[in-house]
Amino acid sequence: MMPKSKEVTKTQLASLVFIMGVTSQSLVLPSVMAEDAGRDAWIAMAVSLAIYFLLFMLVLWIYRLNPGKQLYDILKGTIGVAGAKIVYGLYAILFFYKILMLSNETSGFCITRLYMNLPWNLYLVPLYLMMAYVAVKGLNAIARNCELTVLFVLAAIIFVVAYSLLQSHPQRLLPVLEHGVYPVAKTVGKTTIWFGDFFVVLMMFGKIKHGKNLSLLAAGGNALAAVAILFLTISYYGNYGSIAGLSAHGQVLTNMSITGDASSAGILDSFMTIFWLLAVLVKFTAFFWAVNESLIKITGAKRPIYTAVPLAIALYILDTRVLVNDILTKYVALAYINYLAAAAHYVLPAVILVCALVYARKEKGKDGDKAKKRRGKKNAGRSASKRNSAAQEKA
Repeated sequence: MMPKSKEVTKTQLASLVFIMGVTSQSLVLPSVMAEDAGRDAWIAMAVSLAIYFLLFMLVLWIYRLNPGKQLYDILKGTIGVAGAKIVYGLYAILFFYKILMLSNETSGFCITRLYMNLPWNLYLVPLYLMMAYVAVKGLNAIARNCELTVLFVLAAIIFVVAYSLLQSHPQRLLPVLEHGVYPVAKTVGKTTIWFGDFFVVLMMFGKIKHGKNLSLLAAGGNALAAVAILFLTISYYGNYGSIAGLSAHGQVLTNMSITGDASSAGILDSFMTIFWLLAVLVKFTAFFWAVNESLIKITGAKRPIYTAVPLAIALYILDTRVLVNDILTKYVALAYINYLAAAAHYVLPAVILVCALVYARKEKGKDGDKAKKRRGKKNAGRSASKRNSAAQEKA
């Protein structure tokens, strides 16, 4: 039998939320936003982060309604087994795609900056094997990894933000909303696929150690990530005025680093490498665990390894055989996955909230019925003892 996952502590949850919030959003998203919003991309980022934060608080509220309960059991108890499997299936598809997208981003980062002469698929194999191993070991392995790496990621973020802000020129951000509100609104609508990574937390229902200040600590990690991303976006535009022409695969900060002297560029690159690789490693394992957890619930598998190994094989085949075609990745997959991301971002949390409210009411009703039965038994016992006492007095 596989060992059961221990509960994730509050600190580990905050670390996980912070790390997952500063990976793709901080490198890839600013340049993507620049395509439509231009210099106003930082405004689009701020609006998206505000929505992201509110939805995250909704997720924490859903959890607080039924602390210690498994999400699958909550859904099954309200919308049935089929409904629960559909919800888990949609999140599994989304997180599966996110792994593929993250693989694509990371491959560009590694090929351009670390292993120029080494094909990505050679180190894709050990990466997927590691993710499968962590998924089999359980959620606690990911949580512990977050707790150990978050300080290094935080230090790298602070250094990169401070360095870039010192070289920025805020006047390049003006004029604000030069082309109106529409480009910003359009950009916000297109960013749902990059946000919502915290929905992995939904899969952690029943495995988070509930206690005082849980929401406050987790929200603090989320807010810290949001501030870091916003400052990075502002500093990008403060340096370049527009980054629409820059590549999204780690080259933003590479280009930024060459504005200084050789020593400062080398230091910045070192911190950037620490930040990116550690954060991506955690994000990979969290997504893989979430997909595997969904597959376990959907298939009814008895052990995590029964789904983790086929999942790793499927991911490798798709990543190396199908998604190498940039046209397929950009124009075919994204055309449909954005709709799925939007549904997962806005529709499913509302469905889960209703289910959590209904389930909490049912559980409260059951507890009330149990309490009534206990009171009835006590009253019956008291009545019986009174009758016995009366009979004894008459005798």
